[in-house]
Amino acid sequence: MQELDTIITGDALKILKTLPDDFANCVVCSPPFWSLRAYHTEPQIWDEPPFPCEHDWGETIHTLQHKSGETNPGLEAYQKEKGASDEVGGQFCSKCGAWRGELGQEPSFKQYVRHLLTIFDEVYRVLKPTGTCFVELGDTYASGTRDKTGYDPTRSLNSKEGKNCKGWHIQPNRLTNELPQKCLCNIPFRFAIGMTENGWIQRNTLIWHKLNCLPQSCKDRFTVDFTYIFFFVKSQKYYFEQQFEPLSSSTIPRMSRAISDNHKWSDGAEGQTVHSLSKPRPNRKMAGTLYGGDGTGLHEHSGYYDKDGTPRFYLQGRNKRCVWSLPTKSFPGAHYATFNKELITPMILAGCPQFICKKCGKIREKVVKTVGGTIGQSWHDHTNDSEKGMMGRGGIPDKGEYQRIDNGYTDCGCNAGFDSGIVLDPFCGAGTTCVVAKELGRHYVGIELNPDYVAMGEERLMNTVQQMRLV
Repeated sequence: MQELDTIITGDALKILKTLPDDFANCVVCSPPFWSLRAYHTEPQIWDEPPFPCEHDWGETIHTLQHKSGETNPGLEAYQKEKGASDEVGGQFCSKCGAWRGELGQEPSFKQYVRHLLTIFDEVYRVLKPTGTCFVELGDTYASGTRDKTGYDPTRSLNSKEGKNCKGWHIQPNRLTNELPQKCLCNIPFRFAIGMTENGWIQRNTLIWHKLNCLPQSCKDRFTVDFTYIFFFVKSQKYYFEQQFEPLSSSTIPRMSRAISDNHKWSDGAEGQTVHSLSKPRPNRKMAGTLYGGDGTGLHEHSGYYDKDGTPRFYLQGRNKRCVWSLPTKSFPGAHYATFNKELITPMILAGCPQFICKKCGKIREKVVKTVGGTIGQSWHDHTNDSEKGMMGRGGIPDKGEYQRIDNGYTDCGCNAGFDSGIVLDPFCGAGTTCVVAKELGRHYVGIELNPDYVAMGEERLMNTVQQMRLV
């Protein structure tokens, strides 16, 4: 059985293959971005052919790391200080086309995406059917010498070379540009499309808006201040606990105001259901008995409040949006791409259960009852609406204002106690995902190729445990 609450030193793909099926409840990770930073780890062999090969490695193809993908000596020097190097690259095998090097140092972004998809095929196997997967991935720009490929999947080895395996032919010196210079490579979306083609279900594209992004000296485009986080699942029914964000400062006063019965949204747009937020509602003071009032209620309270002033909207806030504005966080150790803990927290809270029955394995889920409103109601043919008891173009019977009621958690009845879910990070780095999982009461397993980073992560976890004991 795989040990929990540990960071494993090794290559992500190799270690993942040793983990059992349906092992993890949630995956949170950030793979090395393409052509940005060298981590100086032992090079791995990728794209090995289906036949044995005594590899003959060709000359090293260097990958110069530019965050912007454009000529910028100052930024280049800065990136080198943070681990980038133009002396790091990889080699192709002249016999079979395999490539040896670090993930992220591939000469072709297509090759990089292919390697990522190979890793996430194993992640798919290891993730539980009800599991969730969050992947942060950045983009880059094509420059004059990057995105070279020496692999031709349309060619076959000839008989003189002793093999007839279609697709495994290599010409290392044939370097071709696949995108114009300065063109955005769209690596995150190529990856996301590849994931869905491989069976994953993409539920969201999240945006990490970095409030303190590095300045860029480019003058012919806008400064990039975000990265993408893709939210994937394996099946249509999966574990997810809804997360909320605070209501904006203007929401509460707006909920106290009346809404006219003659504005353009009161009947809904043609062919659309009237949203409950757009329905006419009187000011609470003028409501009479329509909303439980008697005409002398609290000043300025409307139909979104009961007679006693109890709000009919969810005070915990609104459903969390997809743009998360957070700064990057400094880290004293020699790792230059650490997660922000506040970024990871809602992913784990939403995607990894805290209570799983030790006997039957059922997840304890929050029970929420929703009443009223039109949220979740579908559009229908509005012909003869009035004869059907409908509201006209709105199309949905009036069930009152939307309310959300928390009714505790499910209970399987085994009375055997609960264990927590498992968070997996196959690109663990300095261990931020594992630290947050520990703080939130979840199990964790990290995988990291660089032993120095493993040591950093273990030290951080030890400090976390000590701090939790003091609370």
